[in-house]
Amino acid sequence: MNMHLNLLSAPAFFTASIAMNLMVAIMVLASGLYQRQNQAYLSFFFLCLVVSLYQWSTIHYHEAQPVESAVYWLKLQTACYIAVMPTAFYCFAVWTKQHGINVWLKLLLIWSLILAILNFMQPYGLKFSQINAVITWQSAAGQPLQNFVGPLHWSGILLHLTGLVMIIWLLWRCWELKKQGKSVMAVSILIFVLLLFATWMVAAAIQTGRINSVQLVGFTFNYFMLLVCINVASQLHRQRNQLQQALTTSKRVAGALRGLVKSMEAQQGCSFYDSQVMQLQKLYQADLCFVGLYKTDSTDDGVVQALSMYKDGEKLEGYIYPLKNTPCQSIKDKRICAHYRDVQKQFPHDAMLVEQNFQSYIGAPILDTDGQPLGLIALLFRRELEAIPEYEQTLMIFAQRTAAELRRERAELSLKQAAFTDSLTGLANRKTLWEWLSCQPKEVWRGYPTLQVLIVDIDGFREINKLHGQAVGDKVLQAISKQLKTYVKQGDLLARYTSNSFVVIKGGIESPDDPMLKLHGEMLASLVRTPIRLANRQLKLSASIGSVLACQARNIEELLRYAESAKQQAKQQGPGSIRRFDPALQTLLDSRQSLEKELADSIKEGQFFLLFQPQTSADGQLLGAETLIRWAHPVKGMIRPDLFISVAEETGLIRQLGQWLFEAVFRQIQIWRRQKVNYPHHLAINVSPLQFVDPSFVENLQKQVLYYDIEPSEIVLELVETGLLDNKHETLDKLHKLRAMGFKLALDDFGTGYSSLSYLKDLPLDILKIDKSFVDDLQTPSTLKLVHAIVDISHNLNLDVVCEGVEHKWQVNTLKEMGCRRFQGYYFARPLQADTLVDWQFAPAEQTQNQRA
Repeated sequence: MNMHLNLLSAPAFFTASIAMNLMVAIMVLASGLYQRQNQAYLSFFFLCLVVSLYQWSTIHYHEAQPVESAVYWLKLQTACYIAVMPTAFYCFAVWTKQHGINVWLKLLLIWSLILAILNFMQPYGLKFSQINAVITWQSAAGQPLQNFVGPLHWSGILLHLTGLVMIIWLLWRCWELKKQGKSVMAVSILIFVLLLFATWMVAAAIQTGRINSVQLVGFTFNYFMLLVCINVASQLHRQRNQLQQALTTSKRVAGALRGLVKSMEAQQGCSFYDSQVMQLQKLYQADLCFVGLYKTDSTDDGVVQALSMYKDGEKLEGYIYPLKNTPCQSIKDKRICAHYRDVQKQFPHDAMLVEQNFQSYIGAPILDTDGQPLGLIALLFRRELEAIPEYEQTLMIFAQRTAAELRRERAELSLKQAAFTDSLTGLANRKTLWEWLSCQPKEVWRGYPTLQVLIVDIDGFREINKLHGQAVGDKVLQAISKQLKTYVKQGDLLARYTSNSFVVIKGGIESPDDPMLKLHGEMLASLVRTPIRLANRQLKLSASIGSVLACQARNIEELLRYAESAKQQAKQQGPGSIRRFDPALQTLLDSRQSLEKELADSIKEGQFFLLFQPQTSADGQLLGAETLIRWAHPVKGMIRPDLFISVAEETGLIRQLGQWLFEAVFRQIQIWRRQKVNYPHHLAINVSPLQFVDPSFVENLQKQVLYYDIEPSEIVLELVETGLLDNKHETLDKLHKLRAMGFKLALDDFGTGYSSLSYLKDLPLDILKIDKSFVDDLQTPSTLKLVHAIVDISHNLNLDVVCEGVEHKWQVNTLKEMGCRRFQGYYFARPLQADTLVDWQFAPAEQTQNQRA
């Protein structure tokens, strides 16, 4: 029994369907041209045309007509159906956003071409192998219609299998869309598949003659066209909203940029970052916004430490954001990163995204001038966003301004570090040391508990630089600084003090007998003694350490001066020594330092004067005199010669003092000459070892002699042994030059130093002076024999002998019996001024005897 579907067989329905398809085709084409998506929208346009042609051929196929005409329309209908398959495949793939379809599309096009060729080659197309009957009926409008009934051609089976594969592919796309959360689209396509499958069943029944109706497959695509219309309308609506949002965003961006310009002028540091974040949060209406500093960590992914963070309008402090498995990982790629939706699903291990239910994220790296990441600006939202380019562009502007501020802060920090940090060791420098001490509480300066300040001075560091070079010396200082750091805890200070010394300050000293006072020094000395291996050499060092307590000083300057004093005492004691500050010894040192300063001034101010101690024969006849220098201090009075001469030798002022002495003696000789008095023509002048080793000593002395017109034979240069031991060749050269000029040479204080007979043999000497210590001890038999031997050796070497420190008659007699001819001492006369010396040589014997008494 045949079933009739007359309602859908009316030609009016086909006409309406064709009109709808053509309208959709025009709309889709116009929309594609507007949105500049020609390729996708042209495929929809072509699909609409093909479906319209399919509907047109369908209604003509069913009209009552000769079999030959009906077969023509049947083949055209089948060809349109074949053309629909690749077109529909491409449209659905684009609509559902499937990627990588080009290969499959090409294969489907080739297969469709093969089917189309087969369709036109067969006598009845792909649908019938033969026509068994032609069934006629009337439509609801009374129009006669017909259907062919017959078996399916074998190539028609291929056509239906292709359609079945298409249905299976569409069902798979529905499943993928559902997994992506696009349930509405998945359901819409599923309805299309069900409708298509139902119309296929109707078509099969029509072909077998069980149903009298027209083909309904084309009406299924009307549903698809409706979906396309809805989608196009939705896109246009969304674009309209995006345009409005873009306009609103532009206004907000303009306002934010104006605020950015103001912040550039007025704000720095923390207030700047807070202002940036608040402006960004207001501009983007973000739920969370932060500016952070990028830092590497052990995971190699790094972290971002928030400089400023606001969430829901409230400021958060001290937030650290790990980068691993977060959207912020893009900072290492130095590119902006935006996730406008589903950011939780993309980064499910980001705890903050999950806990705060954030749906979208925009982040921009803050880059240095060399392109390296400095930090990050990030915005997070609990809603999905539209992808507006201005969002990312504006965020990059803020990132660039923030980068400029970070670079400014780094430059400022670098300047501060340069001012307060030693560039070689990275330790605090003297400026930092001074400021650190100035910040200590007043109690440490007044009593206990107090601070211990230790100066660690590396012994022999200059020799290290000379032997191994400055580069090795620098590495030694760096190695020692690292060793000393191990003994410095929180609250202590380690600073580089001078080129080869460090300052360590330890707190918590409870009393002057605190055992930690000794322990601190010993521990630091032990650390310095730790061998240092540099390249292929191993260095063993020691340090001289001086320490002082803060409560022993009144201020910072005095504290450091006392520490230096203790350190200097340690160095004098020997390498590796440790000395604590001694107030009593410091008093002597202060006095000595004061003397050093006053000595330099006294030379310029002429506070020195000459005395002459006569050198006589045994009977008191004047043979010559030794010139002596004396210092008459305007406040302290007469300063002992042994005191100020030792200070002059230590400070190097002995050269200036020796220069003054020669000039003073030469000027006195000129005075005596002008006075035409009989002055001693044998004047002995002491020459300091430092003065003698001066390379220009001989040359300068020659210039002085010429300038003052002095006869060198009248001058005896008294030299001590220590000044002749350093460089024998150079010493002999100088002595021979002085002898050649006419000077007489005397060896002073013979027997008190490293006396050697080889010196007496090799040196071009004229006089040997026996030291006062031998003269005082002449009553001892061994000393008596020794002095006798010295006198005999001197006579054998044709040297005159001068005995110093003669104070008694018996000493004169004893020395005279040995063969001594020249005497000097209080027995004959004390040091005399120049005028007194001239008068003394002509004084009556009774007067000289009274002076001796």
